Amino acid sequence: PIISLTPSEKSKATVLLFSSGKTVCVGLKSRNDIDIAIRRLLEIIS
Repeated sequence: PIISLTPSEKSKATVLLFSSGKTVCVGLKSRNDIDIAIRRLLEIIS
């Protein structure tokens, strides 16, 4: 993966962004966690 980020310190979740444009969310429990992770991902790449 190009970018790997964790939405919060206490969360074990990880979001991986691949060069193909595919995003993989691992260990995210709630929809809110996914939204936060994707927002952070967009901040990093924009």
